Amino acid sequence: MRPHWLAEIVVDICLAGIEHAEQNIQRRASSLLLELFWSQGQQSLREGYPAIVASMYLSFVQKVLSRTTYLGTCFSPKSQVRQDVVLCVVFVLQSAPPGLLRALWRKLFSASPGKWSLEKFGGIASSNSFQSSFEFNEPRKKE
Repeated sequence: MRPHWLAEIVVDICLAGIEHAEQNIQRRASSLLLELFWSQGQQSLREGYPAIVASMYLSFVQKVLSRTTYLGTCFSPKSQVRQDVVLCVVFVLQSAPPGLLRALWRKLFSASPGKWSLEKFGGIASSNSFQSSFEFNEPRKKE
């Protein structure tokens, strides 16, 4: 499912506001994101379609993951901006359909360089080599 174009624009503008130099703009941008996700979440729960709304914002998770270094270094752990962004991510993760989340994780893992490469970190190439490297012998019966 593709994200809605208007939702993408609003999220991008708010994330750009979070990266602004002035703290008042950062706090207002994060609170706008939280208000957007909260109001959409409450309305979708009342009307019975929270998975559809959350899937509109699934790309938000990817955008936040790409900004974790900025969010971690520029804001204290108890900062209101970080709390607002984390609450928005939690809404998307708990309401999105599991199939879409699996597809997102698959996409993110395949795009990450070297994290799954056997050559770099070592490992077992296939499950057959694992099974053949260990032989489980049954204990011999005493005669």
